[in-house]
Formats: sequence, structure tokens, C-alpha cells
Amino acid sequence: MDASWLFSIEKMPIYENVDKIFLTGDSESAEAKDFESFITRYPNLNSLRIQPEIIGELSEMIDAQKVRLSNAGKFGTSLLEKFDGRHLLFSKWIVEEKQLNEFIKKWMKGEGYQSLETIEAYLILNRNIRIDNVVNELETERFDRTKRPEHFNMDNE
Repeated sequence: MDASWLFSIEKMPIYENVDKIFLTGDSESAEAKDFESFITRYPNLNSLRIQPEIIGELSEMIDAQKVRLSNAGKFGTSLLEKFDGRHLLFSKWIVEEKQLNEFIKKWMKGEGYQSLETIEAYLILNRNIRIDNVVNELETERFDRTKRPEHFNMDNE
């Protein structure tokens, strides 16, 4: 996803029957408003993969079932708040301990993220996040192989 390409989005044709998009390019980042301008042209996506880092906050819901952010950064949290799909994969996610705890608690209690089935996140850990504290604040139970499979497959298109 080249930044100059995003700025000329109005000049691009809209293609019909698109259900998978992979945004990549020479630019290492793009603005959230430009990303939104592009993505609103393609509703009902099955799969959306984004290579460059997106800078800023989302104002609209993302209409895709699977989203993979290769450089989630702080944008990952904004996307999570505006995501109504089923699967998320974040790499290089920058998130605060409190935000992580709030997300997990809401998801576990069914107070948010009702459509979300799976999330896989690779965090950029800082000294402010203590994973033990995150886990200790959750209502957890010991893993039982008789109740759940040990492994599952996820299609990360």
C-alpha cells in the first residue's frame, strides 16, 4: 500500500466481487483516514491482510471476517474496538496492560466482541505489561484435554 496510491483512491475503479484484499507496497505506513476511504469501497470482505502500519484511529466499523495486521502498533487497539468479524491476527501490537485486561474480560463475559472467535496477537512488550498480572486477573481454569482439543487450525489467508 503505497501512500501516494492511497491519496489517489478516488481515481481508482471499484472492482466487483472482491472478498480478499492484501494491502502492501513501498510505504511503511499509511493514515487511518486513507485506509478507511479505501476499505469502505469493499464491504463484506472475507479476508483483509494489511502489511504497512496504519497511523491514527478508526471511526468506522471494519466489515471483514478475518483481519491480519502485520504491523498492528497502536492501531491494533483502534481496530479491535471497531471490529465485528470472527478472526484477528496482530503482529507487533502495542497495547497497555489495562487495555489488554479490559478486552479479555469483556470478551470472556460476553460484554463485547460477540462475533470474535479467535485472536492471535504478538505483542511488543514493554515494562508496563506484566503477563502474570494479566493472567492472574482473569477467571481461568486448568486446561482439560477431554473438554477441548489441544490444537486447532485457523485459516490466516
